[in-house]
Amino acid sequence: MENSSAPLSFFDRFAYAIKAAFIFFLMIILLVPTFNIGSLVDERNQLRQGAATEIARTWGGEQRVLLPQLSIPYQTRDSIVHDYVFTLNPRSVKVDGNVKPSELKRGIYTVTVYDTKMQISGSFSLADLKKSDNSPSAIFLEKTKLYLSLEDIGGVYSQPKITWNGQPLTTEPNVTGETAPAKEHADEYRSTSNPGIVEIAIPVAAIKEDVNTFTIDMDLKGSTALSFIPTSKNTEVNLQSTWDSPNFYGDIPPHSREVSKNGFTAKWIVQNMNWNALKPMSFNVNTKQFGVKLITPVDIYQQSARAIKYAFLIIGITFFLYYFVEIAQRRTVHPIQYGLIGIALSVFYILLLSLSEHTSFLIAYITASAMTIGLIVLYTCAVLNRRIGFTIGGLLTLFYTFIYVIISAEDYALLMGSFGLFFTLAGIMYYSRKINWSRTQPAAVNA
Repeated sequence: MENSSAPLSFFDRFAYAIKAAFIFFLMIILLVPTFNIGSLVDERNQLRQGAATEIARTWGGEQRVLLPQLSIPYQTRDSIVHDYVFTLNPRSVKVDGNVKPSELKRGIYTVTVYDTKMQISGSFSLADLKKSDNSPSAIFLEKTKLYLSLEDIGGVYSQPKITWNGQPLTTEPNVTGETAPAKEHADEYRSTSNPGIVEIAIPVAAIKEDVNTFTIDMDLKGSTALSFIPTSKNTEVNLQSTWDSPNFYGDIPPHSREVSKNGFTAKWIVQNMNWNALKPMSFNVNTKQFGVKLITPVDIYQQSARAIKYAFLIIGITFFLYYFVEIAQRRTVHPIQYGLIGIALSVFYILLLSLSEHTSFLIAYITASAMTIGLIVLYTCAVLNRRIGFTIGGLLTLFYTFIYVIISAEDYALLMGSFGLFFTLAGIMYYSRKINWSRTQPAAVNA
């Protein structure tokens, strides 16, 4: 009797290879809605930014402080009379500020705001007027005004107290949304970017011919950031706060800083070697600035976006775990079951985003991963067996823990992620080395 077996069909011969290709295709399909969750993260982040904008309208936005200048009108005369304005920059300025942070809520969103008690002191020298290229025929010292420009004038909620040459000025400062002159020729200057100024008229009797000192005591409200634009030859800014996660930014780093769980202190010292006593300064001019941002240590939307970037790794690893179980244990997992497991892995990111808006990101991550892993373990126990279900649950716990470590390590996230991806690929290659992809009954997979 002839003993011959019928030849295997293409689909029978390459059954496992075709199954692997299908799983890979299914993984790609599942990544589409997963990455679309990223747009949901962006949308929720925009809603938070909208809430921050609404709070800034009533409290105060990010503050930039253009440090004081003097405005002194003068005239030149040839055939006709021309009216101009000197903008005089101070010789020295010192700022001492105590930034008191707090948090305001708008709906479910929280915005960091602050109230700063600030003292600005310094000195002007009228002798610097002689450095002008113009030859004024008349200088109107009786119209001298001291200007302090602010990014958001709405943050000034009480009248500043100003002293000139050690004497308090009885005239109350004018807090206005109009911008101060910042060019020597006032008729050429009209800014639309300076939101507001604090101005005070200086009595002519109080003005000395040479050095004049001033002090401004004020309360300034704002949100998220506080920065300064120096106008003097020598500038010193000292800030202290109870906020323990500052971000020092700008063109000039702090001369010294100290950050602890109790808050921070920072000092900036600026020596302007190219200082010009009569150079106009404004927010429009490309000038150096420096300051601090009161950042939130854990940005839930940034962390959620990072987690989504590793969805490919989580879904791919999980699918290949089930695939190797099929081969090693001679068990069959239906494509629909792969799809349900993949959907459960995708729902994790929606759970993470929604929970993190109401609790800390760590608790949200633990809760979302526990719910996802628990669902997959119970499903696997029902479809395959308990031993396989709990084994896959333990491996998924390790994977989710590793992903959390990656997204929490800002500076080393790329390094850790690349190494994690490399070793994952190495593990897949190692455990798949014994698979005979051209047989319906492949050789067992030996570790």
